[in-house]
Amino acid sequence: MKQTKKIQKEFAHLMSQERRDIYIVLEDMDFHWPAKDIETVLRLWNEGISINYISKQLERDVDEISLLLVELAERHRGKVFRRNRGVLVSSEINLKKISQYYKRLLRFLDKYPNGYTLFETWYGIDFVWDEREVLRFEEMWNKGISFQEISAVLKRNEIDCLLVLFDRVRKRSIHPREGGLDGWKKQPEKEQKKFKNAG
Repeated sequence: MKQTKKIQKEFAHLMSQERRDIYIVLEDMDFHWPAKDIETVLRLWNEGISINYISKQLERDVDEISLLLVELAERHRGKVFRRNRGVLVSSEINLKKISQYYKRLLRFLDKYPNGYTLFETWYGIDFVWDEREVLRFEEMWNKGISFQEISAVLKRNEIDCLLVLFDRVRKRSIHPREGGLDGWKKQPEKEQKKFKNAG
């Protein structure tokens, strides 16, 4: 809690009482998925195919596929399985050990004859950001602050922050960093002390 308050104080100059322009994250992306395409994504994922190849096969943005996998993993457990090399070419998942997988998958897809829209049923997801919040997110990310801490400082849930992270990377406003989501926790001890003593 003390650390969060310190960070809030350090980045307070990026916020004000007056709201600036409203910013909609990921407004250029298509969140609607036909059921047959979801089945294809999961089949190729289970076969160990890279996410870039899946993107080309379906002619869909690679980030749209990533968010589909995130949603299915978080909201519909048992549909997406962890792979040994993540989004890269991986070993095939042995579904023989996972009883009734495709029957359950088809029952799930049968519920959406008109297609499935990502984040439609999530409670509390907000694509609307204040422009200053976005700038604050960028600065904290570039400072190496952990993703969890950024979420706490901005008082936004982690899915909201994940969406803005996708958005800013897509627009090349921020870049992948050493330590990934953990950020400064992965930096050398000297850098951690410097950050903690800042402000």
